[in-house]
Amino acid sequence: IIHAYSTPPEGPAEVMNHVNVNLCGKRIEHSFVTAFFGVYHPTTRRLVYTRAGHEPPIVKNAGSGGPTHRLDGAGGIPLGILEDTVYEEEEIVLEPGQTLVLYTDGITEARDPDGAMLGIEGIEQALIECSGEPDCVVNSILAAVRSHEAGIRPGDDQTIVSLKVLEDDSSGH
Repeated sequence: IIHAYSTPPEGPAEVMNHVNVNLCGKRIEHSFVTAFFGVYHPTTRRLVYTRAGHEPPIVKNAGSGGPTHRLDGAGGIPLGILEDTVYEEEEIVLEPGQTLVLYTDGITEARDPDGAMLGIEGIEQALIECSGEPDCVVNSILAAVRSHEAGIRPGDDQTIVSLKVLEDDSSGH
């Protein structure tokens, strides 16, 4: 559906609105799609994004003990539910050394033997001692998930994407 978009979009929210209308038209009853869609501009370090029922990405500041914060703005309901839903977008300027952490709900919904979920708080806890380097982010979260699950098989896909803003990202690469 995104590839079939006919003109250059104004931004992520416009694309999300388009995808939602198309999915509603396909009548995917009893199903829906969560999504995060962002456009990063390396020369200005601006990230313009929207969310449709998807878990909020986390921004991890550089260094062990560096704080995190959630990009929980611009949230809407999942795609394919209500055709007249209008998605909004937010903008943030990422600082050099910060890392953007995207993950699927299979991570937050990882269950321990008693059925308790890891949650976003579990991800944030896993990132406290992490340097913020992408490998550290992924490995720290995966270690927290495995420890939390204590041998329980995951009930959903578990995907993590970690993107670090370079110290000098003005080259556009």
